[in-house]
Order: sequence, then structure tokens, then C-alpha cells
Amino acid sequence: MDAAMLALLILLIAVVGTALIIIIRYAIDSSRTSRKIDNLINEVQMLRKEVRRTEHKHSHIDEKI
Repeated sequence: MDAAMLALLILLIAVVGTALIIIIRYAIDSSRTSRKIDNLINEVQMLRKEVRRTEHKHSHIDEKI
């Protein structure tokens, strides 16, 4: 293989790789998976805060008794 063919092969691999990355990113974005995961993370954080708040209230009640 001469240098021109090697350069062309490298360019072709780069173009195909970039196209695959774009296709995969579009598929992930269009499925709204990222937003769903973000919503789940926020829900878990809110539940943790609620559990801590509830535990804190119960510990004060136990101390008074």
C-alpha cells in the first residue's frame, strides 16, 4: 500500500466512525433516555431528603420519650 491509499483508508475509517457516533447519539437523544434517568435521579434525591427528614423527626420524638 502506498501513502495515498493509507491516508484514504484512515480518512474513510474516521468518517465512518464519526457517522456511527452521530447515529448513536441521535438514537439516545431521541429515546429520551437521558431525561428519564435525570428524572429518576431527582426523584431518588427527593426521597432521600424525605427519609432523612422523617428519621430526624422520629429521633426527636424518641429523645422526648
